[in-house]
Formats: sequence, structure tokens, C-alpha cells
Amino acid sequence: MQISVMWTENIEGTKAPRYTKWLQGVQRRYRSIEYADRNGKKHKGYIRNSLQSNESFAVYVKELYGDGFYYFPITEEGVTNGVYLLIIKDDTIMPGTDVIYDVDFFHKIDEERGLTEYSELNRTELGIDHFDEISATYKKNILLMQRKRNVQYLSIFFCMAVFAVILYFVTSIIISR
Repeated sequence: MQISVMWTENIEGTKAPRYTKWLQGVQRRYRSIEYADRNGKKHKGYIRNSLQSNESFAVYVKELYGDGFYYFPITEEGVTNGVYLLIIKDDTIMPGTDVIYDVDFFHKIDEERGLTEYSELNRTELGIDHFDEISATYKKNILLMQRKRNVQYLSIFFCMAVFAVILYFVTSIIISR
């Protein structure tokens, strides 16, 4: 699964032309990913990796746990090198989150959270249980996609076989005349 997806938003006003130009460049270079919120509104993000099997970690968190202020420290050899932050509000992944921040910067964001529109969101540290549940859901989705692909291949093969049989009978009738 992929983190650090560049989530976009609808911006209107004086900054729109520059934002639109930036967004056009991103659309050419990166693969897009979409999700729908509970109102059916589509939201787009852009993934740097073009492999089709990559999915967004943030979308899985949104679908499984809903709105919240989610984080987990990135620790190597007992040293915290950064903190992953994901904010989901009104069933929408907030642009500028779904990234790893410097520890000090994260603490500043966390301290100031009470003064923002995000103060009502539950603060949740993602742990092993969360990752296990997300991983299980991801694996289940991958299996479903593989099954759908196999059914499509079988359908195409079946149609080709039926066409070959029909073609055989038509040609044998034409030749026997």
C-alpha cells in the first residue's frame, strides 16, 4: 500500500490558475486514484508509483475507521525518525496529510489542533491491530480483483470458443454445398 498520496481539493478564486497549472502537471506524471465520500462526491489523489496493485493506505483507514486524527511514529532502532499523519474529516482525506512529518513539526501540529476545525476529531494512534485489520481487508480486495480478472479471461475464452464452433459449422456448411 502507498502512503504520501497527493490529495487534491477544489480551489476557486485568485489562486485557481496556478493551482490548475500545477494540477495539470501532476496529472501527466502520476497515476490518479479516486474514492467517493458518503455523499457520493469523488475525490482524487495522485500516486507516484504506477503499479496497478498499489492502493492508498489512507483510503483503507477512511473506509474502516471513518473521521479522525490518525498518526503513528516511525521508529527505527528505538529512535523515532518521523510521524505519519492522516486527518479525515467529513469522510474526506485532508490534503497535506497522509505524509510523514518531522517529530517536532508533528508535535506542533498536535498542540495547535485544539485551536482548529479538527479539534472535534478523535485522536488515534494506529497500532498493530489496526495494521492487521487493514492488511486483511487489502488482501481480501486483491483476491476479489484477481477473481474478477479470471472471470473476465474465462468469459473471453468462452466467447472465442463459441465463435470458433459457429465458424466451423458455417464453413462446413458452405464447403458441403
